[in-house]
Amino acid sequence: MLLVKGLMLSEMSTRDKLRLEDLDFMFLRPGRVGGSVVENFLRSYFGDGYLDISRSFPSASYIHPEVFDEHMDWILRVSPRRIRALTMNYVAPTSWLCDSPSIPCVLTLLRDPVERICSEFYEFRQSVDGLLAYSLNETRQCSDDILAFSREFGRNNSYTRFFSRVGSSQNLTKSDLKTAIRELKSLHFIGFYDALGETHTFLSEACETVESKVSIAAHDVDNFTIPGESIGAKCAKTLGEVDELLREQNAYDYELMQIIRG
Repeated sequence: MLLVKGLMLSEMSTRDKLRLEDLDFMFLRPGRVGGSVVENFLRSYFGDGYLDISRSFPSASYIHPEVFDEHMDWILRVSPRRIRALTMNYVAPTSWLCDSPSIPCVLTLLRDPVERICSEFYEFRQSVDGLLAYSLNETRQCSDDILAFSREFGRNNSYTRFFSRVGSSQNLTKSDLKTAIRELKSLHFIGFYDALGETHTFLSEACETVESKVSIAAHDVDNFTIPGESIGAKCAKTLGEVDELLREQNAYDYELMQIIRG
């Protein structure tokens, strides 16, 4: 299902218009949602006009919303080239972006919350295994227990936190869920991990291109499930019990997904 919103225009200062006038796409990327499909497309289509802020400016991962304006101003001004498409994987004032008449399309991707956590857990385990001698005991313990990983690293309800701009150390409320849903509904396009072909079609149509013009490699979908070797005796729970607990811990994200997908 394609969810496309029309532009919502509002008054903006001359400074804002000058800063954002060149942007065509803004991709807000939560972790482990198949974002490489969008990134590869934008990189292939826009070439040097594409910038992944998180890779080019790693410290940007923790920019506070209150200084977002100044941060964006700095990024676009110091870039040696004209930027037409941006990807960022940190909290951003999405309504502010969509209210801008200078950005034709702001989009994101979503995925089943437990599948997303499983995918992130596998990635985390690989990084810990590679640096085992340097990892803290607490870190190694979390790499053996997906529930501990989800709890200790604040991975639960990631979409609600991302789009309501609530930090991982803060408790979420129903009000935060409503904020996240409102922010998501203001975006121009919302794609889903289990329907990445629709996202590619949307991008092709939005760029008025055809499949042959921008070659995108097929996305290797990771159908990660809860790893049985990660629970066993240490967790003393069955796979079904762990799945149920993770779904309970991500109740906000599941409610968000249900509302967004209709």
